[in-house]
Amino acid sequence: MSQHRHDTDIQELKTYFTSVIDWISGVFSDVESEMRGIEWGRLFETYHNQPYDPVEAGSGT
Repeated sequence: MSQHRHDTDIQELKTYFTSVIDWISGVFSDVESEMRGIEWGRLFETYHNQPYDPVEAGSGT
């Protein structure tokens, strides 16, 4: 975080945020309120390269 303290451009952060949101939308067809507060960034970093079936992933939420 301190490395970016004086950055004037947030494009890299916006791109990463969009990637995480797009991944969530691709994995889960329905987003429920219970999904708030989950560490999505950590999950994205761990699992974003694995293919998922949105129907199967959504059945457990």
